Amino acid sequence: CIFAYGSYMEKVKLRKLFEYGKKFGTFLYHTLGIRKGDVVAIDLPNSINFV
Repeated sequence: CIFAYGSYMEKVKLRKLFEYGKKFGTFLYHTLGIRKGDVVAIDLPNSINFV
């Protein structure tokens, strides 16, 4: 699995990708008040970086 952020790219194991997702979920929960069952949409530009 490859994790990319801007021009930064890193090969990561799925466990590490899961950790990144968990941290992002924690951010949504504590910062934005998103709760289980809420609907969230992420709007990204059409780019290979976001596949």
